[in-house]
Amino acid sequence: MAKRKKKIKIKNVSILFIIILIIIFIISSLLNNNDFEVQMKNRVMNVGDVYQDNFTATFKGNDITDKVIVTNNIYNTKIGKYQVTFTYKVDGKEYEVIKDIEIKDTKKPEIVLTKGNSVTIILNNKYIEPGYAAFDNYDGEITNKVKVTGKVDVSKEGEYELVYTVTDSSGNKTKNTRKVIVSAKSPLTMSIKDFDLDGLFVDVLIPETEDLGS
Repeated sequence: MAKRKKKIKIKNVSILFIIILIIIFIISSLLNNNDFEVQMKNRVMNVGDVYQDNFTATFKGNDITDKVIVTNNIYNTKIGKYQVTFTYKVDGKEYEVIKDIEIKDTKKPEIVLTKGNSVTIILNNKYIEPGYAAFDNYDGEITNKVKVTGKVDVSKEGEYELVYTVTDSSGNKTKNTRKVIVSAKSPLTMSIKDFDLDGLFVDVLIPETEDLGS
């Protein structure tokens, strides 16, 4: 019975010794890694940007930036988190530091208004939306996500505003506005003296031609 207890005791001591060695190894590795330090100037990129090695590295306080080997798994056309690995070899030892870098989409989408930001229609004629399109650098065309707010009262002369807004998948929001001018002024009702096609020839929506989409 005494021999069995002795064997168990020896086994426990062996396990404890292994644990101590592991702890010493971890502490030693951490201390060695502290000798090699890397500072990145930019850890966030916009989608589409090309990664550049913009960093400084030191070993035991000495600058060794130009001696560091850099590798990465960055795919700059896809949003996400990636890693950049910095490796330095000296005296037969290899030191490694891994930094995270994130690619985000921070660019706002664009809304293009057909016929521009100002349209003139004749009083009491129906307003027909000339059209619009929305494009995003990451999502592509997102015209179907555009929301239009505002009203045009064709029975009253005046200037009205329509607001077009769209938000991409990254939460970037943009808007564009169109001024709609309701006017009694028409080439068919003006005198020769007052005849003026300014603002009417291109932007006016005349009932006879409005369905042509011109």
